[in-house]
Amino acid sequence: MLSAFQIDFGVGEFLSAIVGGLILTFVMRHAVSRSHHALRQLAERPVIPAVGLFIVMFGWLTLLTWQFGWPVPAVHDEFSYLLAADTYAAGRATNPAHPAWEFIETYHVLSQPTYQSKYPPGNGLAMAVGQIVTGQPIIGMWLSLAGSVALAFWMLHGWVSTVWAVSGATVLICNWPITKLWGLRFYGGAPALFGSFLMLGAAARLSRRPSVGNACLLSCGLLVLAMTRPYEGLLTSLPILGFLAYRVLRMEPVARRRWLVKAGTPAALILLVGFLLMGWYNWRVTGDAFTWPYRLYESTYSRHTKVYNTLFAFTELGPRVRTIPSLEYESSAVQMQFASTKPVVYAIWKTVRQWWVHLGLLASISFCLAAYRSLANGVLRWTSVRVTSRIPIGLAVVTIVLVGGGILMQRTAGHPHYAAPLQPLILLVVVQGFRLLNTWKIGQFYIGKGLVSWFIWSLILFLVLPILTGTNRPNPRPWSLERHRIEQELMQRPMPQLVIVRYGPEHSMHEEWVYNRADLERAQVIWARDLGAARTAELLRLFPGRDVSIVEPDVTPIVAKPYTPRD
Repeated sequence: MLSAFQIDFGVGEFLSAIVGGLILTFVMRHAVSRSHHALRQLAERPVIPAVGLFIVMFGWLTLLTWQFGWPVPAVHDEFSYLLAADTYAAGRATNPAHPAWEFIETYHVLSQPTYQSKYPPGNGLAMAVGQIVTGQPIIGMWLSLAGSVALAFWMLHGWVSTVWAVSGATVLICNWPITKLWGLRFYGGAPALFGSFLMLGAAARLSRRPSVGNACLLSCGLLVLAMTRPYEGLLTSLPILGFLAYRVLRMEPVARRRWLVKAGTPAALILLVGFLLMGWYNWRVTGDAFTWPYRLYESTYSRHTKVYNTLFAFTELGPRVRTIPSLEYESSAVQMQFASTKPVVYAIWKTVRQWWVHLGLLASISFCLAAYRSLANGVLRWTSVRVTSRIPIGLAVVTIVLVGGGILMQRTAGHPHYAAPLQPLILLVVVQGFRLLNTWKIGQFYIGKGLVSWFIWSLILFLVLPILTGTNRPNPRPWSLERHRIEQELMQRPMPQLVIVRYGPEHSMHEEWVYNRADLERAQVIWARDLGAARTAELLRLFPGRDVSIVEPDVTPIVAKPYTPRD
């Protein structure tokens, strides 16, 4: 097997995709030519391919779930986002702190002064939509990712022709790591991706003419980024807004005033309302409009005691205010030591990880070609290739480097979804590379057209073949499946359940069982950690009228056995 960063495919499938893509290039060349003609006819009705791409992405996620089953949360972050979704679906911004908060205290969740996820509300709101409409929070992630594909076409159509916009959106659909990590998990970059496409598509159009609608979309995109990936979203949006301001300043005075009135004013008003609402949310969760839930959690459970440490974490200062009982919050102790002692190797590892997920093998060729041509013409100059407008490839490359550097400065693992706001810019550069490849010829033969078609067909096969053979299926973690199994069994019992979780001395903190619904009193199953025999009576008094079980995750087989006082 060839394996890298959760992307698994067999050697046979790799060669089959490459060879199969070449065969399809020759077999389908006439059909592709006719499809190009049809897409050009849709230039005046771009909503049709946008809706079609949305349906394809949503249908693909539905098919994957039908084949592999509904996803099961397995990472701390997923449970935290699900708590937020459950809270918002109930019509609340947060939940009151429970008297039993010490027993249900867990990772990435605030227990005081209120009971809520530490993360910004964007992902939770997206999943709340899915939970309200269908009862399945993951549907919210599907809608975000399918909407991102439709917006990818819309954003690209602001820079290039319909044919190339569809090609770029197809590349996004065929990016299996993004589909698996962001569409089939309860955390990821799909909502941030949606916001970034919204911002960039609106900016492309506002750079040419003012529009109230596009100004509103620009502001909404910025707010989505602020509610999902505020740090990376800020780094991504600043160069784009600078580019937009540059284009406005170059306008004639009359046109500039018209732009500011028609676009600048509504954008500013929406941003003002959005940030006021975010301040209100902070106040509801933490008691202070200027204190993020994330910041309060970090100041409580980690050693980062300054504002910049929340973002960069260059140093760990001072003792923790509190640790989660029985488990020290040392989730990244080895990682932090490695980052300190071998920063160059650590940065290279993070870069390769991000590159592989966001680009992969074939798209990297196109990306590097466009980046090289742009940089060869001057970092701050834009390519002269023109279809509907000039494409700021140099700006895109500089922004990618800027945000990538910002992610590398963090001492976190730099998960792929951190760079979700960059994916639209990466896609823009990839599409520009396709356009450059398309012009290559030897003598009278335009070999570039065949190369682009070969790349796209191979990308489609890279997506489909491993799924058909079962080698690239999502791999849930065994412990999470055990937790899910026990929870489903307890959900079927007539009486409400209270489960005491007792860990062994060598239990991994990454296999946390104590996560709960937003409304504890009405939850069928409540998970509580064992704080010792002396405090068990207090726990039972706080949750009366429930059958009590005990689970020991480090004892095989894992079962929920009835609790007795001698336990």
